[in-house]
Amino acid sequence: MAINFRYILIGIFLLSIGTLIYIIDRPPDQTYLIFSLPFQLSFYEATPSLFGPIGNFLPHFLHIVAFILLTAGVMDCGNKGRLAICLFWLFICIGFELGQKFSAQAAGLVPDWFDGIFILENTRSYFLHGTYCHLDIAAIVTGSILAGLFLIHDNTKRRAA
Repeated sequence: MAINFRYILIGIFLLSIGTLIYIIDRPPDQTYLIFSLPFQLSFYEATPSLFGPIGNFLPHFLHIVAFILLTAGVMDCGNKGRLAICLFWLFICIGFELGQKFSAQAAGLVPDWFDGIFILENTRSYFLHGTYCHLDIAAIVTGSILAGLFLIHDNTKRRAA
């Protein structure tokens, strides 16, 4: 299986930009991995907003593109496989966003054994305290489509070379 390190590096870069948004533009008490750290990492009140209003939904766009590229980077597959990767992450991300809209129902689906596992322990709280936004859905769909088009274009370009 061939690993595409370029996709992986782009994915990590996009996740890094998303991390900057959470560190600079979001209150630390609203970001699980920021407030759960044993040290201060937030620059929320120390610096002006870096991303402005777009920072409210940009992480959803960046996350899905990054997850698609990271997955495609470790899976050597053709265009059908790449489409499957895009659809997989599209359904996962939309599911989590809709879970915030239907918070009580989504939180009720979280198994109790999540409570003792790092990151998964926050799943129930994510649904109960998160905020649903239709712009997040639009960012997720747009990111999925653009990532898919990028992968198909890149695959076609590589085959032609």
